[in-house]
Amino acid sequence: MRGMSITQPYASLIALGEKTIEVRSWRTNYRGELLICASARPKFDLRYPVGVTICVAELWDIREFMREDEILSRAKWERGLHSWMLRDVRPVAQVPIKGSLGLFSIPREIWEKI
Repeated sequence: MRGMSITQPYASLIALGEKTIEVRSWRTNYRGELLICASARPKFDLRYPVGVTICVAELWDIREFMREDEILSRAKWERGLHSWMLRDVRPVAQVPIKGSLGLFSIPREIWEKI
């Protein structure tokens, strides 16, 4: 499993099942479980936890970002982006974690706590 840092409130919206598409400028060949982590700095909403693990979701596909993806991604359409399709989301314990750009490996001490 890999980890991915996502700003708030978007990380929590994924955990709630309200955001099933994450938009990125890059692709990966990785498919499988992703540990969604709230980045240390929120985008604009301070009500959500930051710098912690939030949930695990399955990354099952990546495709071109399309206009019809705007609602499920909570993002405005822009050419050249990619839709990361998420499903089977389950919450995990909120454990402090230092995120990273891109996909990253999860330290063993984090696995033991979630």
